Amino acid sequence: MPARHAHLGLCACALLAAAAALAGCQRPAESSLPTVAASRLPVADRAGPWRPDEAHEEIGGPWRIAHGRFAPGDGGATSAAAGAVAVDPFENLAPVRPPPAPVRPAPTVAIPRRRGEEARPVGETTGKTAERLARDHFLDYPTLIRARSITLHLPPDLLAEARLRGAAITPPGVRRVATGAARLELRELTLEGERVTLALREDGLDDLQIVARGQVAFVADIRANILREEGLRGLLITNDRVAPLP
Repeated sequence: MPARHAHLGLCACALLAAAAALAGCQRPAESSLPTVAASRLPVADRAGPWRPDEAHEEIGGPWRIAHGRFAPGDGGATSAAAGAVAVDPFENLAPVRPPPAPVRPAPTVAIPRRRGEEARPVGETTGKTAERLARDHFLDYPTLIRARSITLHLPPDLLAEARLRGAAITPPGVRRVATGAARLELRELTLEGERVTLALREDGLDDLQIVARGQVAFVADIRANILREEGLRGLLITNDRVAPLP
C-alpha cells in the first residue's frame, strides 16, 4: 500500500511538471521592435489625405523621411538629406532680355520755318469748310519734303500760287518740270529734289496730291507737333492723309 501511494505521488509530480512545461510554451514571445501607442498613430477622421511626413512627425522613432521615401535613421535625428533645401533648377538660368530697339538715325532735315506770317496767320481756318481744311492741311503749316523725284498735282485755284525754280524749267503749261536743285514753294509747303514736277489736275477733283520717290524725307510742324519720316522709298500725300509707298 505505501508503495502504491508512492507511485501515485510520482505520477502526480510528473503531471504537474508536464502541465507547467506546457503552460510555458503558450506564453507570448517578446518583441525587440519599438511599440507605438495607438493614440499617436494617424487616424482616418483627420482633415485632408494622410501624408508620410505627418506620420513621421507624430510617430518619431528609428525611421525618417529622406527625399520623399522612408529610410532608416538614427532615432529621429535630422540628417543633411532630410533638412536639405530644394533647389530651383531654373534659378541659375540667365534672364531672357528682349533685343534692343533699333536706333533711329539722327534727322537730317531741319524743321521748316514759317513763311507769310505777316500776310496771313499760319493755320488760318476762318471761313473754310472741312474739305478745304483737309486740302490745305500741309499748306497752312510749315512742311518740307525732299526726294529724288516729286510730283505735285494741284487744282486750278492753287496752280497760280505755286513758285517753281531749278537749273532748267520747261515752258508754262498744264505740266511743268524743274530739274537740277529743283524747288517748289506753295504757301507753307516746300518741295526739294533733283526733279520736281508741277501738274494741273484735269480730272475735276479739288484734291491736293503729292507723290515722292527715292530717299524721301518728310517733316511738318503742325501746331508745335512735329511729324517726321526719313529714308522712305516712296510717299503719297492726299490732302491731309500721308501713306508710305513701296
